[in-house]
Amino acid sequence: MKASRRATLTEDERLATLRRLLIDTDAPQRLRVAGIIVLLYAQPLTRVVRLTVDEVLRDGEAVLLRLGEPPSPCRRGRPRLRQDHCPTPQ
Repeated sequence: MKASRRATLTEDERLATLRRLLIDTDAPQRLRVAGIIVLLYAQPLTRVVRLTVDEVLRDGEAVLLRLGEPPSPCRRGRPRLRQDHCPTPQ
């Protein structure tokens, strides 16, 4: 299978795609979360698919995503999507 490269998204295309991922509940949740991480944090998909629940950190009310050091704060825009996808620590 040969990989193909697509042109970089314009800022308007990136924001439209991000908006769609945030509100389109018909799309599978894992796909939405992965797409949001790619678009917000500029992470390659190969890195996103390797993320584990151990890389989701909670510090009081804050949720952090360990993509490197220091961990990156998760935005508050869609807490339900974030909380539904990330298990609550024991």
